[in-house]
Amino acid sequence: MFNVVSNPTFTRTVPVSVPSGDGFDEQSLKATFNLLTDGEKEAFDVSTTDGVKDFLRAAVVRLDDLADEDGKPVAYTPEILEGLLGRGYVRLALLTTYTRAQIKAVTGN
Repeated sequence: MFNVVSNPTFTRTVPVSVPSGDGFDEQSLKATFNLLTDGEKEAFDVSTTDGVKDFLRAAVVRLDDLADEDGKPVAYTPEILEGLLGRGYVRLALLTTYTRAQIKAVTGN
């Protein structure tokens, strides 16, 4: 049986390579995404920075496992998302994770 869900969402761990010193600091966060329809996705031009930001604003429901520089938990807010969308390495990590989840769903792996 296939369940028809009007507003499907999914949650994934998002690996983020944060530039640090001469290399990267491997961190992660959890993102809950809206499962956008083809028509909804086609409304965004993900070949531009603004298009990716707009896409992620529509796709991201919430972010979890966030902490400040002292390691204290930080609650998700829309302002937190906006700040993170201003960082290319976070945008790429979110977009890649969303896309990989879709590819896996399509291929059945």
